[in-house]
Amino acid sequence: MRTILAPMILPGHMSIKKALALLSACLVVLGLAGFKWIHMQQANHYDVIVVGAGPGGIAAAVQATRMGARVALFEPTDWVGGQMTAAGVGNMDEGNVAVRTSGLYKEFADQVTAYYKSKGKSVNTCYYDIGSLCIDPQVGRTILGQMLAAQGSNLHLFTSTPVTSVLKHGTAVTGVVAAGKSYHASVVIDADEYGDVLAEAGAAYRLGNSTSDNINPKTCVQDITYTAVMKAYPKGVPSELQFKKPPPGYNQTIASHFKAFLTSNGYESKLVKPTDHFMVHKQPDSFKSYAAYRGLPDLSNPKDYTVLQQNGQDITRTSLNLGNDYPMSGTLSVRYISDPAYRQQVACRAKLLTLQLAYYIQHDLHESDWSLANDEGYDTPYNQQGHCSILEGYSAFEDQMPVEPYVREGRRLIGQETLTGDQLVYSWKNKQDIPTYPDSVAVGYYPMDLHQCYAPNTLESAFDTADDRRATFNGGAFEVPIGVLIPQTVDGLLAAEKNISASRLANGAIREQPIAMDIGQAAGALAALAAKNHTQPRYIAPGDVQAALHAANTTISIGKRA
Repeated sequence: MRTILAPMILPGHMSIKKALALLSACLVVLGLAGFKWIHMQQANHYDVIVVGAGPGGIAAAVQATRMGARVALFEPTDWVGGQMTAAGVGNMDEGNVAVRTSGLYKEFADQVTAYYKSKGKSVNTCYYDIGSLCIDPQVGRTILGQMLAAQGSNLHLFTSTPVTSVLKHGTAVTGVVAAGKSYHASVVIDADEYGDVLAEAGAAYRLGNSTSDNINPKTCVQDITYTAVMKAYPKGVPSELQFKKPPPGYNQTIASHFKAFLTSNGYESKLVKPTDHFMVHKQPDSFKSYAAYRGLPDLSNPKDYTVLQQNGQDITRTSLNLGNDYPMSGTLSVRYISDPAYRQQVACRAKLLTLQLAYYIQHDLHESDWSLANDEGYDTPYNQQGHCSILEGYSAFEDQMPVEPYVREGRRLIGQETLTGDQLVYSWKNKQDIPTYPDSVAVGYYPMDLHQCYAPNTLESAFDTADDRRATFNGGAFEVPIGVLIPQTVDGLLAAEKNISASRLANGAIREQPIAMDIGQAAGALAALAAKNHTQPRYIAPGDVQAALHAANTTISIGKRA
């Protein structure tokens, strides 16, 4: 990948749109033949380009379009939804049901709930809690796709189209290159899974506990997980999804690892008392209790269920997302994040671990009526072209696995402001110390949850301490200031998703689907205002962004709206 300078250098502060208008007027004098050229140039120019169609990228694109911007949304896979759907997570990590009252996440949650209600299904099927929101990835993908399509012709979605480089003029990002074509924009938003655009643009960033000007080759980032949706087949598992032999590398060491989470005689989750809205559980789980943890609604099952009915014993669809985290330590982290070609190799190893878990369930636990779900729609051209050589002979299983792994941590912008773990520990120390920001643009509720790489020497001593780590699962409302979206020096660029300016510990609280959508929506509003006013995002008054988000019914501060 390389950075390409934009071919058109504009005088002063003239925007590309104004330059095209001036050039068009000149071509009128020369003859009508010029109009076709102008049309082609305008077709590849947008007000806002968003890279990555995960929850943050989708929210950014929708918000910007609703504010009148012409938007292009680029996604390297042939799915939309990122961790929500394309990575097969499906269980919404809300932290508090209050998130369902805010902005585009509210719209999404409302549509999901209404859809399942129309099918006679509950969404309260996971986390041992009747307040949970659980979504089959195929349903989430459909609803997110509908939200994008509803924006009309001003939002162009490019799937199976990875961005390969960044266009720049000086220190300002002016567009991207994808599929060999240049696409220009006033603002580019990096909402991808790894923060690739940050690096291509030359923006300063953090990786693990090091920074882009001095990367520690042994820095550590959170584990990835290659999830998979598994379901019960009441009429028997199709032959191609029955394991005839163990996956490569399966041995007693691997089986012993899974036994720490899940055994045939494991703990059965129970209601504390009949009036409670949640169950208690401890590990190792029984399989039914394990399935209830990540339980999903099952449209192929005529019976409705919740996680509480029969203590979750009726659940027939779940996500494999416990006990199959793939560790990202040593030199693996840096190479995985920095080298797109190497990612496929690591993803294949993570996929193998999950396939081994599926085998353990079907074979060692004798759950012979369970296997990977064959009705999720993951068997797409993109997925079929990405088969792993280490999984030769298991293509039928690979086709039914998500199109991408669940990535928890990539590059993180060094922005005008940084959200840190020591700012989020108030709920453990003193709730009167809740930090608030006059420029807050989003509110999150999830605790600081790191999947490995949480030892003191893997954190950032300038931001997070061992005491902060002790508070990670004491969640509570926290505000997100607008400065975490804006690079310190690079113009024409904003961050969204898990790429915002945050410490490693704070990243554990902002990487989940609901807060990612809220932060993405804020980035979309800021980008649309910058494009409309022909200026850089850093010069937009935070109050104007807050007003736009208020109009979109988005919660931007604790205890009140804008």
